[in-house]
Amino acid sequence: MAVAAAVVPAPGADLRPDEIRRALVGQLPATKIPKRIHLVAELPRNAMGKLRRDLLRQTFAAT
Repeated sequence: MAVAAAVVPAPGADLRPDEIRRALVGQLPATKIPKRIHLVAELPRNAMGKLRRDLLRQTFAAT
């Protein structure tokens, strides 16, 4: 399974996946740099505020 990331940009931030990937080179081992980076408005959370990783996987499984 390839490493992927879901990123919520700060309001007004102009981020692009290729820029994020370039910024991580040298900061992380090559095997930890995400192959796919998805920019999202918010992360899915349950009633307790925990991240719903299963929903993230389902959302981006087709891409």
